[in-house]
Amino acid sequence: MVAGKKKIDRKFLVECDYLLDRIDLESIDLVEQYYIAFGEDEEVRIRSIEDYSSEPHEVTYCLSIKKGKGMSRIKTEVEIQENTYKQLINNLKPIIKKRLFYDYCGHHLTIFKYFGKLEGLIIVKVEFDSEAEANKFEIPHWFSTEITDDLSYRNQNLFLKINDIHHPSEIKA
Repeated sequence: MVAGKKKIDRKFLVECDYLLDRIDLESIDLVEQYYIAFGEDEEVRIRSIEDYSSEPHEVTYCLSIKKGKGMSRIKTEVEIQENTYKQLINNLKPIIKKRLFYDYCGHHLTIFKYFGKLEGLIIVKVEFDSEAEANKFEIPHWFSTEITDDLSYRNQNLFLKINDIHHPSEIKA
């Protein structure tokens, strides 16, 4: 297993994505994401990731553990086999989202466009090398509300929402 890596990022809603056509797109993938377990400041998830930049599209499967809250969290991720992924899938609906990767003014941006019950939700994540850099970041005019610390936009809570689950204890493997 890969040792946990500190991830520093800020997240914002995007109300209007028309400017994305003017930024250089680096790559696109499609993610199907399930949550296996989570607590107040940690989560365990599995994902299939279909890479649209390869022909034919390659699919990888990952198990991830994230710890922490806010802009700075520890993430540990390991690739798993498709068979293992399928064994871990529960009977719930996955989060399905397209990830679009951009380089914008020296920052790595990921735009998340959600599907299904979350259709229309667009979030941008900006990654940083330090918390100081994150705090100095000048927010572009096309970003909307900052949601970095808004727990309702954490993927685990979106997963509960689309599955009409009110408490994590209702998840059965």
